[in-house]
Amino acid sequence: MAERDGFDRYGGDLRTQLAATGFFRTEKSDSGWRLVTPEGHPFFIVGIAHVDDSALKYAESIDVYRERYGSRSSWISDCVVASLRGWGFNALAWTKQWVSPQMRHSPEWTPDEYRGSGFPYIPHIDFLSFERWNQQAVYKDVFGTDFEDWCDYQARYWCAPLADDPNLVGYAYTARPHWDIARFREVTPSLEGLDDHEALRRVVRRYYQVTHDAIRRYDPDHLIFGDLVEGADTLPTGPSEPPPVVFTEMGEYVDVLSVNWYHPFDIMRESLDAWQRLCDKPVFLSDSAFVAPNDLLTRDDPLFEGGWEKLRVQDEKERGEAYVEMVEKAYASGYVVGWGWCSFMQNKVRKYGLKSRFDEPYECTEIMQDFNSHLYANLDAAVSKRSHRTEGAAR
Repeated sequence: MAERDGFDRYGGDLRTQLAATGFFRTEKSDSGWRLVTPEGHPFFIVGIAHVDDSALKYAESIDVYRERYGSRSSWISDCVVASLRGWGFNALAWTKQWVSPQMRHSPEWTPDEYRGSGFPYIPHIDFLSFERWNQQAVYKDVFGTDFEDWCDYQARYWCAPLADDPNLVGYAYTARPHWDIARFREVTPSLEGLDDHEALRRVVRRYYQVTHDAIRRYDPDHLIFGDLVEGADTLPTGPSEPPPVVFTEMGEYVDVLSVNWYHPFDIMRESLDAWQRLCDKPVFLSDSAFVAPNDLLTRDDPLFEGGWEKLRVQDEKERGEAYVEMVEKAYASGYVVGWGWCSFMQNKVRKYGLKSRFDEPYECTEIMQDFNSHLYANLDAAVSKRSHRTEGAAR
């Protein structure tokens, strides 16, 4: 990633020099948690989630793909990386894309594609596909040798080729896992006789221990972001917060708590405060966005059911402004270390993105670019402004 004025080559803040280890790391101080780049500079993730080239390969848009890029490698370098750099984003938060409701996401980029991008990234490892929304979800006995063998394979596939890459921020797992103890009981004989709380505690701890150890067998240095834990009210069926035991048991085995939550920051804040205290880790808001009506997304679209209407804004200008407000408030928490915006390019299922399915950027990117180009100065100014308002209110 090319160095820009005020930023190191990874997007870190050149104004502050900390210990450099050659890899991304976390650091806790009196002022809170932060990420640190391999060169030793504070780093706040402004990343993009869901980056898939099939969004530009519909019958009506494939000519755009062929004429502008012609190959997947050119699309990655000339479309994805060039766009993200131009808008001031600094990471690929993850690349799987929603392509069919209630089914699996598209495939993740390969290790070679991530590494070849030359851009900071957080790939997802498929240790266990037990997403709440996935009708093909799979539950396994996490105490069995089959699960250990599968995790070892996944770690070999991902970590062996990436273990020395400084652009790798860390590894994440499943998006919005459903900790359904009844489903785990069906495949785990050793849970017989245990109450649900103790059974779930053992399953969660074992799951994170095995996945952690598999990664560390092949990569001792990079961060572990764990599963993208689901926030409340993300489904039409109502609240779905994970039980506290998930956070207490994961703390020993992850470096960052990742949270998928499709609400403004103020709505998340109380739960995030509690979860962060339970596991004592920094928080990455791994997947969220604000959405305005467009050619595919009408104001009465079912997408906005079940609490999602809180992400709807009136137009692209408000969309960019909502991005700025979310980043500022998250940063001011003292424990949020980044946000993955959902998503890069609109498709016919996920009807929103920063680009249309014809590869045209939406106007919100102009506001994002302006804010991101002076990211750390803008974040410091926002914290200072909020501090002054709080002091004034106290008087």
